[in-house]
Amino acid sequence: MKHQQLYGSITSSGNADSTSEADTDTIAGETTSNSGGSGESSSDIDVVGLAVFKGDILVGELTATETICHLIVTNDLEECIFSIPSPFDEDNSIDLYVTMNDKTKNNVEFVNGAPFITSDVKLNARILSAGKNTNYFTDDNLKLIKSYANSYVKNELEKYFYKTSKDYEADIALMGKHAVRHFTTWDEWVNYDWLDNYTNAFFNVNVDVNIVSSYLIS
Repeated sequence: MKHQQLYGSITSSGNADSTSEADTDTIAGETTSNSGGSGESSSDIDVVGLAVFKGDILVGELTATETICHLIVTNDLEECIFSIPSPFDEDNSIDLYVTMNDKTKNNVEFVNGAPFITSDVKLNARILSAGKNTNYFTDDNLKLIKSYANSYVKNELEKYFYKTSKDYEADIALMGKHAVRHFTTWDEWVNYDWLDNYTNAFFNVNVDVNIVSSYLIS
């Protein structure tokens, strides 16, 4: 049985290293301005998104935010920008320059035959932009931003996982490689039919974003 038949697969439509509110719904093949921290000017254009395949069949496309979630889960993220809702002003957002703080740790257990998938994510984030008349750098405010960032990233990662499981029925993050250790023989693994059971998976995502208060750009 082919690898991608067991898991699902993806193809990249280009770089996917930044996102903002404007980029959130961008899908594979579309373009968006690169506002990442790698020094490119705002006139540089990147193609973002991933095409999702189940076997040889195209089953969907990931948005820019979903693509970043995929890169976080698979430990392929280098840098990106997340725009999170501001805890101080509901009409504004806070831009965070995000990198990996540690490798994401994924684990698969089974509960009543259904996969229970845990993903532990640790990120570093620097504040890139801030609203006027707000002191972001008090201890209390940094803790509040951290709490909002944790909740936002956790929610986006869980949406990504459930979309791959329920909508696409494609294990593009290769969680199956963590599940296979529970099976003593290849035949047991094949007979379990991982992709079919992946649609029954449920997920627990733990996120710890380390907010660095320096590097502010007004």
